[in-house]
Amino acid sequence: MQTFPGTAFLAALILNAAALGGVHAAMTSVQDPATPSTAPFEIVSPPADSSRLIAGLGRQAEGVWLDDDVLWLATSNPGGPWKTTGGISVTLTQVDGTNIWAIGLRWDRWPEAFMKVAFLADDLPAGPLEYLNWRGERAPTPPAQADPGETESFQLPGPVPGSERTITVVLPPNHDGDDPLPAIVLADGQSAEAWGKVIAALVLEGKARPLAVVGVHSGTYEGDRGLPYDPQLDVRAREYLEGFDRERFAAHLDWMIETVLPEAARRYAISLRREDLAVAGFSNGGAFAASAALRRGDVFGTALAMSVGVPPEAEPRAEDAPMARFFFAAGELEHRFLNHTQITRDRVHAAGGETMLVQYVAGHDAEMWKLAMSRFVPRIFPSAQADAGAANPD
Repeated sequence: MQTFPGTAFLAALILNAAALGGVHAAMTSVQDPATPSTAPFEIVSPPADSSRLIAGLGRQAEGVWLDDDVLWLATSNPGGPWKTTGGISVTLTQVDGTNIWAIGLRWDRWPEAFMKVAFLADDLPAGPLEYLNWRGERAPTPPAQADPGETESFQLPGPVPGSERTITVVLPPNHDGDDPLPAIVLADGQSAEAWGKVIAALVLEGKARPLAVVGVHSGTYEGDRGLPYDPQLDVRAREYLEGFDRERFAAHLDWMIETVLPEAARRYAISLRREDLAVAGFSNGGAFAASAALRRGDVFGTALAMSVGVPPEAEPRAEDAPMARFFFAAGELEHRFLNHTQITRDRVHAAGGETMLVQYVAGHDAEMWKLAMSRFVPRIFPSAQADAGAANPD
């Protein structure tokens, strides 16, 4: 039987990935998950003398900077209380007698870290959040990006009667439309264009063969965000988390396989061979990607499951049932998601699946997901040059 976290954790998983670049805004109708003792860093209270914080902020109202082994996050915006979301979620402390809110995080691995961070003064941001980029001096280089080929969105009847859902398809650069394309089927398909730019660079660099992204936009939260979170009104969670609402999950997965993929194949010559299809996602979408590949290994040859929201069960299967390959990624600053991703990896491995897990010094962050994807795609869909090199090593 699958165990689910409380509603506070589920509420913090409501993500809107519609913004270009894969940046997500968190709807926090309840308090963000507190930083438990398993966090890798030590909390440092802001100094009573605010001069060092003022110097760190410079002329900016918000800032993130490293002072020795302490990462400072601070804002001088009016109002409050303030907290952060994105690559790291913490509650800030007000410096007495000032309008500065800050927190220090002591850890010796900050030089390897990278993140996007936004500052929140309340639970209901009026629009897309503004994120600050911060990278340590030894952080991995961001993946290259390039202009993809054609990008189109269209509407389809949704997975339940009376609903409608958007599908965004991103084609590789210089695609002539003749040869069937392998594809990544992406949960939270609002991020398809951001993924398509990274894939375009891999294709142009000769690291991956031409492939498409079929982005299946997620359902929304249908409740009043000014009221306490109601999990029954969270369409995304009901469709992505198998044990949360098995009937809705099954309807969504069947709809993706029986309606979305055939239509994408008809419109864009997407290959439907299992070895040409990978299912991918992050957060609750990562849980969906893992579940979809576990249940329908006859359809999906590979899964990319990142920052898994809730670990799915690896149910018994027939000995001759095909098993997908699984690529996992998570960040050491998103300790709960890292734990859930490790549990999922272990369950898949115990069920006989081929697995790979990559950990970054990062949080629940779109930048990490794109970096992991840029590492995995050449392994899943290697270019003809890469295949030839592997077959004929020097």
